[in-house]
Amino acid sequence: MMEYFRRQRSPFSSGPFSGAGLEDFLLSWDSEYLKYWLAILSCALSFISVIFVTTWADGSPSQGYLGGLDYEKKIFNYHPILMITGTIFFATVSLLSYKVAPYSNATMRTLHVLLHVSAIICFSCGIHYVRVSHTPEHNDLGIFKANFVTLHSWIGIIAISIYLFNFSGGLLIFLFKCGSQTFSSFYMMNHRSFGIISLIISTFAAVTGIQLKSDCAREVTKEDTNPALHYYDLNAGCRVSNSLGICIVFSTILAVYVLMPQSNASNNDVSQIQYAPDHVAQEANSRIERGERSKPGGNVPPLPPFEESSHTDLLTR
Repeated sequence: MMEYFRRQRSPFSSGPFSGAGLEDFLLSWDSEYLKYWLAILSCALSFISVIFVTTWADGSPSQGYLGGLDYEKKIFNYHPILMITGTIFFATVSLLSYKVAPYSNATMRTLHVLLHVSAIICFSCGIHYVRVSHTPEHNDLGIFKANFVTLHSWIGIIAISIYLFNFSGGLLIFLFKCGSQTFSSFYMMNHRSFGIISLIISTFAAVTGIQLKSDCAREVTKEDTNPALHYYDLNAGCRVSNSLGICIVFSTILAVYVLMPQSNASNNDVSQIQYAPDHVAQEANSRIERGERSKPGGNVPPLPPFEESSHTDLLTR
Protein backbone atom coordinates (compact mmCIF):
# COMPACT_ATOMS: atom_id res chain seq x y z
CA MET A 1 0.00 0.00 0.00
CA MET A 2 2.83 2.42 0.79
CA GLU A 3 4.26 1.93 -2.70
CA TYR A 4 0.93 3.20 -4.00
CA PHE A 5 1.16 6.33 -1.87
CA ARG A 6 4.71 7.00 -3.05
CA ARG A 7 3.60 6.98 -6.67
CA GLN A 8 3.73 10.42 -8.25
CA ARG A 9 3.53 11.20 -11.94
CA SER A 10 6.11 13.53 -13.44
CA PRO A 11 4.42 16.92 -14.03
CA PHE A 12 6.44 17.59 -17.18
CA SER A 13 6.66 14.13 -18.69
CA SER A 14 5.74 15.50 -22.11
CA GLY A 15 7.67 18.77 -21.94
CA PRO A 16 7.37 21.72 -19.56
CA PHE A 17 5.40 23.88 -21.99
CA SER A 18 3.32 21.26 -23.77
CA GLY A 19 -0.38 20.72 -23.20
CA ALA A 20 0.21 17.14 -22.10
CA GLY A 21 2.88 18.27 -19.62
CA LEU A 22 0.56 20.86 -18.09
CA GLU A 23 -2.21 18.29 -17.94
CA ASP A 24 0.03 15.83 -16.12
CA PHE A 25 1.04 18.59 -13.70
CA LEU A 26 -2.58 19.39 -12.87
CA LEU A 27 -3.51 15.73 -12.55
CA SER A 28 -0.65 15.16 -10.12
CA TRP A 29 -2.38 17.48 -7.61
CA ASP A 30 -5.19 14.94 -7.34
CA SER A 31 -2.84 12.03 -6.75
CA GLU A 32 -2.91 9.76 -3.74
CA TYR A 33 0.68 10.80 -3.06
CA LEU A 34 -0.42 14.38 -2.44
CA LYS A 35 -3.48 13.30 -0.50
CA TYR A 36 -1.32 11.15 1.78
CA TRP A 37 0.74 14.16 2.89
CA LEU A 38 -2.32 16.40 3.14
CA ALA A 39 -3.88 13.78 5.41
CA ILE A 40 -0.76 13.88 7.59
CA LEU A 41 -0.99 17.69 7.70
CA SER A 42 -4.68 17.56 8.60
CA CYS A 43 -4.01 15.19 11.50
CA ALA A 44 -1.12 17.40 12.65
CA LEU A 45 -3.33 20.53 12.61
CA SER A 46 -6.02 18.75 14.59
CA PHE A 47 -3.41 17.79 17.21
CA ILE A 48 -2.09 21.37 17.29
CA SER A 49 -5.70 22.43 17.93
CA VAL A 50 -5.70 20.33 21.10
CA ILE A 51 -2.54 22.11 22.24
CA PHE A 52 -4.05 25.52 21.50
CA VAL A 53 -7.33 24.80 23.30
CA THR A 54 -5.50 23.48 26.37
CA THR A 55 -3.33 26.61 26.44
CA TRP A 56 -6.40 28.81 26.03
CA ALA A 57 -8.28 27.06 28.84
CA ASP A 58 -5.38 27.09 31.30
CA GLY A 59 -4.24 30.73 31.01
CA SER A 60 -5.08 33.77 33.11
CA PRO A 61 -8.38 35.58 32.40
CA SER A 62 -6.58 38.91 32.65
CA GLN A 63 -4.84 38.00 29.36
CA GLY A 64 -8.00 36.80 27.64
CA TYR A 65 -7.64 33.12 28.53
CA LEU A 66 -10.42 31.07 30.12
CA GLY A 67 -8.98 31.10 33.62
CA GLY A 68 -7.42 27.77 34.50
CA LEU A 69 -8.41 24.18 35.15
CA ASP A 70 -9.70 24.33 38.74
CA TYR A 71 -11.97 21.29 38.87
CA GLU A 72 -14.40 22.93 41.29
CA LYS A 73 -14.93 26.46 39.97
CA LYS A 74 -13.52 26.16 36.42
CA ILE A 75 -14.88 22.77 35.45
CA PHE A 76 -16.39 24.32 32.32
CA ASN A 77 -12.89 24.81 30.90
CA TYR A 78 -12.59 21.04 30.49
CA HIS A 79 -15.52 21.21 28.05
CA PRO A 80 -13.70 22.82 25.09
CA ILE A 81 -10.63 20.64 25.64
CA LEU A 82 -12.61 17.40 25.58
CA MET A 83 -14.95 18.43 22.77
CA ILE A 84 -12.16 19.48 20.42
CA THR A 85 -10.11 16.41 21.33
CA GLY A 86 -13.09 14.17 20.57
CA THR A 87 -14.98 15.79 17.70
CA ILE A 88 -11.97 17.28 15.91
CA PHE A 89 -8.78 15.37 16.73
CA PHE A 90 -10.00 11.79 17.18
CA ALA A 91 -12.71 12.20 14.54
CA THR A 92 -10.24 13.55 11.97
CA VAL A 93 -7.63 10.88 12.63
CA SER A 94 -10.23 8.11 12.51
CA LEU A 95 -11.59 9.34 9.17
CA LEU A 96 -8.09 9.60 7.70
CA SER A 97 -6.64 6.48 9.30
CA TYR A 98 -6.83 4.50 6.07
CA LYS A 99 -4.87 7.23 4.31
CA VAL A 100 -1.98 7.57 6.73
CA ALA A 101 -1.34 4.23 8.43
CA PRO A 102 0.38 1.46 6.38
CA TYR A 103 -1.20 -1.52 8.14
CA SER A 104 -3.42 -4.35 7.00
CA ASN A 105 -7.14 -3.78 6.57
CA ALA A 106 -7.97 -5.80 9.68
CA THR A 107 -5.59 -3.72 11.80
CA MET A 108 -6.94 -0.51 10.33
CA ARG A 109 -10.52 -1.47 11.12
CA THR A 110 -9.58 -2.06 14.75
CA LEU A 111 -7.73 1.28 14.92
CA HIS A 112 -10.66 3.01 13.24
CA VAL A 113 -13.10 1.71 15.85
CA LEU A 114 -10.81 2.54 18.79
CA LEU A 115 -10.42 6.12 17.59
CA HIS A 116 -14.17 6.51 17.27
CA VAL A 117 -14.72 5.07 20.75
CA SER A 118 -12.11 7.50 22.12
CA ALA A 119 -13.96 10.38 20.44
CA ILE A 120 -17.27 9.30 21.97
CA ILE A 121 -15.73 9.07 25.45
CA CYS A 122 -14.22 12.55 25.11
CA PHE A 123 -17.29 14.38 23.92
CA SER A 124 -19.54 12.51 26.37
CA CYS A 125 -17.37 13.78 29.23
CA GLY A 126 -17.31 17.23 27.64
CA ILE A 127 -21.11 17.42 27.60
CA HIS A 128 -21.24 16.24 31.20
CA TYR A 129 -18.81 18.93 32.33
CA VAL A 130 -20.74 21.76 30.68
CA ARG A 131 -23.93 20.54 32.36
CA VAL A 132 -22.24 20.37 35.74
CA SER A 133 -20.75 23.86 35.27
CA HIS A 134 -24.29 25.27 35.12
CA THR A 135 -24.92 24.39 38.77
CA PRO A 136 -24.14 26.83 41.65
CA GLU A 137 -21.35 24.66 43.08
CA HIS A 138 -19.28 24.77 39.91
CA ASN A 139 -19.34 28.33 38.58
CA ASP A 140 -18.04 31.67 39.81
CA LEU A 141 -21.49 33.26 40.04
CA GLY A 142 -22.91 30.56 42.31
CA ILE A 143 -26.18 30.33 40.35
CA PHE A 144 -28.00 27.94 38.06
CA LYS A 145 -27.55 28.54 34.35
CA ALA A 146 -29.83 27.52 31.50
CA ASN A 147 -28.79 24.77 29.09
CA PHE A 148 -29.08 24.76 25.29
CA VAL A 149 -29.82 28.43 24.78
CA THR A 150 -27.15 29.23 22.16
CA LEU A 151 -26.79 28.36 18.49
CA HIS A 152 -23.45 26.75 19.38
CA SER A 153 -25.11 24.21 21.65
CA TRP A 154 -27.71 23.19 19.08
CA ILE A 155 -25.14 22.84 16.30
CA GLY A 156 -23.12 20.67 18.65
CA ILE A 157 -26.10 18.44 19.41
CA ILE A 158 -26.73 17.98 15.69
CA ALA A 159 -23.07 17.06 15.08
CA ILE A 160 -23.00 14.56 17.94
CA SER A 161 -26.34 13.03 16.93
CA ILE A 162 -25.09 12.40 13.39
CA TYR A 163 -21.82 11.01 14.77
CA LEU A 164 -23.60 8.56 17.09
CA PHE A 165 -26.11 7.58 14.40
CA ASN A 166 -23.31 6.81 11.96
CA PHE A 167 -21.28 4.88 14.52
CA SER A 168 -24.34 2.87 15.59
CA GLY A 169 -25.18 2.13 11.96
CA GLY A 170 -21.66 0.85 11.40
CA LEU A 171 -21.93 -1.43 14.41
CA LEU A 172 -25.27 -2.88 13.38
CA ILE A 173 -24.58 -3.29 9.67
CA PHE A 174 -20.91 -4.21 9.55
CA LEU A 175 -20.28 -5.94 12.88
CA PHE A 176 -23.64 -7.55 13.71
CA LYS A 177 -24.63 -7.99 10.02
CA CYS A 178 -28.11 -6.53 10.45
CA GLY A 179 -28.70 -6.28 6.73
CA SER A 180 -28.09 -8.02 3.44
CA GLN A 181 -24.75 -7.98 1.66
CA THR A 182 -26.21 -5.66 -0.98
CA PHE A 183 -27.37 -3.18 1.63
CA SER A 184 -24.02 -3.37 3.44
CA SER A 185 -22.21 -2.46 0.24
CA PHE A 186 -24.65 0.39 -0.36
CA TYR A 187 -24.26 1.75 3.18
CA MET A 188 -20.47 1.57 3.06
CA MET A 189 -19.94 4.76 1.04
CA ASN A 190 -22.79 6.52 2.85
CA HIS A 191 -21.09 5.63 6.12
CA ARG A 192 -18.05 7.64 5.05
CA SER A 193 -20.24 10.52 3.83
CA PHE A 194 -22.00 10.77 7.18
CA GLY A 195 -18.59 10.85 8.85
CA ILE A 196 -17.52 13.79 6.69
CA ILE A 197 -20.80 15.61 7.39
CA SER A 198 -20.44 15.17 11.15
CA LEU A 199 -16.86 16.50 10.99
CA ILE A 200 -17.98 19.61 9.09
CA ILE A 201 -20.83 20.33 11.52
CA SER A 202 -18.47 19.70 14.47
CA THR A 203 -16.20 22.36 12.99
CA PHE A 204 -19.12 24.81 12.91
CA ALA A 205 -19.86 23.99 16.55
CA ALA A 206 -16.23 24.44 17.60
CA VAL A 207 -15.84 27.79 15.84
CA THR A 208 -19.09 29.20 17.26
CA GLY A 209 -18.07 28.01 20.73
CA ILE A 210 -14.69 29.71 20.43
CA GLN A 211 -16.42 32.91 19.36
CA LEU A 212 -18.72 32.78 22.39
CA LYS A 213 -15.85 32.60 24.86
CA SER A 214 -13.24 34.77 23.12
CA ASP A 215 -12.39 38.14 24.66
CA CYS A 216 -11.11 40.02 21.64
CA ALA A 217 -12.20 43.59 22.31
CA ARG A 218 -9.77 46.35 21.35
CA GLU A 219 -10.23 50.09 21.73
CA VAL A 220 -9.73 52.27 18.67
CA THR A 221 -9.75 56.04 18.30
CA LYS A 222 -10.18 56.18 14.52
CA GLU A 223 -11.32 54.03 11.64
CA ASP A 224 -9.48 50.71 11.73
CA THR A 225 -8.47 50.47 8.07
CA ASN A 226 -5.56 48.07 8.61
CA PRO A 227 -6.46 45.53 11.35
CA ALA A 228 -3.37 43.43 10.63
CA LEU A 229 -1.14 46.32 11.70
CA HIS A 230 -2.67 46.27 15.18
CA TYR A 231 -3.27 42.54 15.53
CA TYR A 232 -0.69 42.16 18.29
CA ASP A 233 -2.49 44.81 20.31
CA LEU A 234 -5.06 42.09 21.02
CA ASN A 235 -4.54 40.16 24.23
CA ALA A 236 -2.68 36.85 24.14
CA GLY A 237 -5.75 34.75 24.83
CA CYS A 238 -7.56 36.24 21.85
CA ARG A 239 -4.65 35.44 19.55
CA VAL A 240 -4.52 31.87 20.84
CA SER A 241 -8.27 31.37 20.34
CA ASN A 242 -8.05 32.79 16.81
CA SER A 243 -5.17 30.44 16.02
CA LEU A 244 -7.20 27.57 17.44
CA GLY A 245 -10.14 28.33 15.17
CA ILE A 246 -7.94 28.68 12.08
CA CYS A 247 -6.22 25.34 12.77
CA ILE A 248 -9.58 23.60 13.13
CA VAL A 249 -10.95 25.08 9.91
CA PHE A 250 -7.87 24.21 7.84
CA SER A 251 -7.67 20.73 9.34
CA THR A 252 -11.26 20.08 8.29
CA ILE A 253 -10.77 21.55 4.80
CA LEU A 254 -7.79 19.26 4.20
CA ALA A 255 -9.60 16.23 5.61
CA VAL A 256 -12.64 16.78 3.38
CA TYR A 257 -10.42 17.21 0.31
CA VAL A 258 -8.48 14.04 1.07
CA LEU A 259 -11.70 12.06 1.54
CA MET A 260 -13.21 13.22 -1.76
CA PRO A 261 -13.46 10.42 -4.35
CA GLN A 262 -10.53 10.12 -6.75
CA SER A 263 -11.08 11.39 -10.26
CA ASN A 264 -9.23 8.48 -11.85
CA ALA A 265 -10.97 5.67 -10.03
CA SER A 266 -14.53 4.55 -9.66
CA ASN A 267 -16.25 4.44 -6.28
CA ASN A 268 -16.23 0.65 -6.57
CA ASP A 269 -12.43 0.59 -6.74
CA VAL A 270 -12.03 3.06 -3.86
CA SER A 271 -14.44 1.22 -1.59
CA GLN A 272 -12.78 -2.11 -2.30
CA ILE A 273 -9.36 -0.70 -1.40
CA GLN A 274 -10.63 0.63 1.92
CA TYR A 275 -13.03 -2.08 3.00
CA ALA A 276 -12.14 -5.30 1.21
CA PRO A 277 -9.85 -8.13 2.32
CA ASP A 278 -6.19 -7.50 1.59
CA HIS A 279 -5.97 -9.56 -1.64
CA VAL A 280 -8.98 -7.75 -3.15
CA ALA A 281 -7.65 -4.36 -2.03
CA GLN A 282 -4.30 -5.12 -3.66
CA GLU A 283 -5.97 -5.94 -6.98
CA ALA A 284 -8.06 -2.75 -6.91
CA ASN A 285 -4.97 -0.75 -5.99
CA SER A 286 -3.06 -2.15 -8.96
CA ARG A 287 -5.86 -1.22 -11.35
CA ILE A 288 -5.93 2.36 -10.19
CA GLU A 289 -2.15 2.60 -10.59
CA ARG A 290 -2.55 1.46 -14.22
CA GLY A 291 -5.25 4.09 -14.73
CA GLU A 292 -7.95 1.48 -15.30
CA ARG A 293 -11.51 1.92 -14.12
CA SER A 294 -13.97 -0.78 -13.20
CA LYS A 295 -17.36 0.44 -14.30
CA PRO A 296 -20.24 -1.07 -16.23
CA GLY A 297 -19.52 -1.03 -19.95
CA GLY A 298 -15.78 -0.50 -19.52
CA ASN A 299 -12.99 -2.64 -20.87
CA VAL A 300 -11.97 -3.81 -17.43
CA PRO A 301 -14.36 -6.23 -15.71
CA PRO A 302 -15.47 -5.25 -12.21
CA LEU A 303 -13.57 -6.57 -9.23
CA PRO A 304 -14.87 -9.74 -7.57
CA PRO A 305 -17.56 -9.11 -4.94
CA PHE A 306 -16.73 -9.27 -1.27
CA GLU A 307 -16.99 -12.55 0.53
CA GLU A 308 -19.90 -12.54 2.95
CA SER A 309 -17.46 -13.09 5.82
CA SER A 310 -15.63 -9.86 5.03
CA HIS A 311 -18.57 -7.83 6.35
CA THR A 312 -18.36 -9.15 9.86
CA ASP A 313 -15.78 -6.64 11.05
CA LEU A 314 -16.31 -3.68 8.75
CA LEU A 315 -16.46 -0.69 11.06
CA THR A 316 -15.18 1.89 8.68
CA ARG A 317 -16.27 5.26 7.48
